[in-house]
Amino acid sequence: LPAVPSASDRGGVVTELAAKTRVHLTTHQAPLTWQSRGAPLSHRGAHAPGWRERAAHHRAALGALGQRPLAERRSRDLGPLEAVASEPSPGAAGSSATAETAAKPPPLAPPASPPPPHEDDDDGEFWGIAMRIDVARYVAYKNARFYVAARREGWPSVPSLEHTEVWRVLLEVIAAERHEFRRAQRLRAWPDVLKPTAHSEPDLPEGAAERTAQLERWVATVEAAAETIHDEDARQALCDLPIAALLRQGLADRQVAAGDLEAASETLIRAVRHGPGDGHPHNTPALAAWEERIRCNFIRAHHCLRFGRLAVLSVRKMATVAPHEDAAAYTPELRARRARDRAAATEQGLRCARRHLQEARRMLEAELQELPEVLESPTFVGEDLEIWRLGVRCAHLGAMALLGEVMLLLARGQESSALLIVAAQTAAELQADPAATPQLQRLLAAEGARVRELLPLGISGG
Repeated sequence: LPAVPSASDRGGVVTELAAKTRVHLTTHQAPLTWQSRGAPLSHRGAHAPGWRERAAHHRAALGALGQRPLAERRSRDLGPLEAVASEPSPGAAGSSATAETAAKPPPLAPPASPPPPHEDDDDGEFWGIAMRIDVARYVAYKNARFYVAARREGWPSVPSLEHTEVWRVLLEVIAAERHEFRRAQRLRAWPDVLKPTAHSEPDLPEGAAERTAQLERWVATVEAAAETIHDEDARQALCDLPIAALLRQGLADRQVAAGDLEAASETLIRAVRHGPGDGHPHNTPALAAWEERIRCNFIRAHHCLRFGRLAVLSVRKMATVAPHEDAAAYTPELRARRARDRAAATEQGLRCARRHLQEARRMLEAELQELPEVLESPTFVGEDLEIWRLGVRCAHLGAMALLGEVMLLLARGQESSALLIVAAQTAAELQADPAATPQLQRLLAAEGARVRELLPLGISGG
């Protein structure tokens, strides 16, 4: 994507992008009329009362534009950010890849070689680095969104969390994050500032356990403080700034890195549901049951991403232990019964993962569509906005790649092929993005190679 304009020359771009965004976001709220689509009600003084006459005038007014395919017109009119978010979603609910598209996938250009790592580089892995955002950057982005909302809706409509216990804990989290959860070098670029989730510390084995315990204390403090806030507006603001959910996602990532899938699932579920309940990765709650508790598309999408990944990891774990379970079964009937139960649990987990990953893709696309609004804020522009856009697109790439793998396991090879092809192309595009650091380029190259290994399986399946 082209670079976002800087603050000095974005005056005219802001008005244009804001106008496009407002039209795009409000068309679903008002009835679609020919007037709203720019169709003239009269032509050379002659009134056109019927829709057929107005449609003819509309095509005449558009000229050559009216002859182009719909997809090309949308890509031209929406602009670069919105065009990325409006790409077709193979495998999403209510849509599927056609047999012709899957049977003849477009050729994939070989990706560029990433820069070699230095001896002291510890890149980690894609899900442990590129699928995370540090708390300080997230708060800066949300502050810009609140600024835009305050200007549009009036300052009293955006409550302040300052002088509350939540704000004090948030400042403590950001300060501790800079010293303990980031790398030793004072790096500004994302994701170079982040330590890998599964960071190995052989000399200090208690360090990882201490950071995990610290995350648990922060989560407990923030959630307890949120329950004691008497200002209802501030309480509702925490739904738009769900710090506890963000911290729980970081805690769940560490539990996944340690191999404790059930604990990670329980950690994520408690961010959206209280009380007793099954915390198995295959039984995670659907978005409709908790979307009002978290009113931030970015956090919602990352929660769904982690729910979906946990279900896939659980399915892989069942496939790994299956031979040992079959060997322990002492009768053919017991082996057959365990195989049936395992097949049912596998299908349940894959369907749960598909549901969450489709929701994650939809919300990340909505986040990309709303990104031009942030241009109205003077505090989150230039490099900050480029890095945030890159982080959202990396999360979208992770959702597509994992969803393609899920479709492959569900024996839906055509949809899997379409998803994996787009994921491989997106990885190559992001690798060539000017905002991508050398570390991110290496992570994207590794993820693209993993997707390409799955691609022949997806093409041959189904």
